[in-house]
Amino acid sequence: MREFADRLRVVRRSMGLNQADFAALGGVVMNSQNQYEAAATEPKATYLLNLAAHGVDVGFILTGRRSPDSLPVEVIALATVIGELPSSVRAPMGAALKMLGDVLQHPEELETDVRSLHETLLEYRGPDRR
Repeated sequence: MREFADRLRVVRRSMGLNQADFAALGGVVMNSQNQYEAAATEPKATYLLNLAAHGVDVGFILTGRRSPDSLPVEVIALATVIGELPSSVRAPMGAALKMLGDVLQHPEELETDVRSLHETLLEYRGPDRR
């Protein structure tokens, strides 16, 4: 349930909405939205159907997998560029992007993540370039 709550929060924030406005899309009050994002309670199907009716990628919230038509054009373009890179570059780039996403979701862990990112980039450059 924690992963569901985290994905729900990610989607809400990516839409630039506060809890009250997102709750309204789902047909619930802000307190309910807060409880869903805290993984304290589970929403009813009508909430998810209401979100879907407003263009929210409910499949991603439920499963963690985005439907291709729900991705912004910028994300598809970035994925295309990354997909064309050699695998030796894609792996460290993927790790760096994941770390960046983690930092954005958990800024309190920034110092640790910056060190990890630095190490990942050093590995990409190779041992002879350190």
